[in-house]
Amino acid sequence: MKEYFSRFAVPNNEPMIVASQIAIVVVSLGIIIGVTYYKKWGYLWKEWLTTVDHKKNWYHVCSVRAAHVVQGWCGRTFDACADLHA
Repeated sequence: MKEYFSRFAVPNNEPMIVASQIAIVVVSLGIIIGVTYYKKWGYLWKEWLTTVDHKKNWYHVCSVRAAHVVQGWCGRTFDACADLHA
């Protein structure tokens, strides 16, 4: 198992990092499978991804900002845990 995870971008065997990598893959696959199952790719493309509606663009900006906030929080959490175990 060590060799398998050593091929990732963050070669680390910490359980917290491995769990977060697995969670990212599972959630991403779940979203892709859900959108495909309900056949919403056309709707997403026409109504959200290529829109010029300022209200929908605001949702895009907020979702990306929220993702960056979570990313920053996770980075600080991992750093704090590493400091505790060092």
